[in-house]
Amino acid sequence: MMLWRPGRLDAFARWFESPGGRGNNFPVARLPRRYAAEIGAGARVIHLSPETVAKQKNHHPDLTTADYAQCQAVIERGEAIPDGGKGWLFASAAYVVAVKATAAGELYMTGMRRISSVPLKRDKELSRLRRNKKRR
Repeated sequence: MMLWRPGRLDAFARWFESPGGRGNNFPVARLPRRYAAEIGAGARVIHLSPETVAKQKNHHPDLTTADYAQCQAVIERGEAIPDGGKGWLFASAAYVVAVKATAAGELYMTGMRRISSVPLKRDKELSRLRRNKKRR
């Protein structure tokens, strides 16, 4: 199920410019049941927190709100790479999205970044991600 219906990108853009304080999270995607169950998440809706937005703006200022709107597609069609016991990395030809479950079973996007469009560089980066992440 896609959360980015018409008007959603505009609402996200307004929130992204001024996300407010702690707890003012924005739902950005839905995690498929099988992935949620594997990391012990009771929820399936993935939120983006104001704290992560601040980090993202600092580390990945090139990402636009339209890029973030792709996170559902990356999760649905990308490669799922286990990220420790409580998280997943989802990698597509263009992006890597990191998702973590909290102890309370809530889901958060903890990062998103572009991946190289150069096949050799992209393959090297994906190999590194697969090798460095703990398997369950």
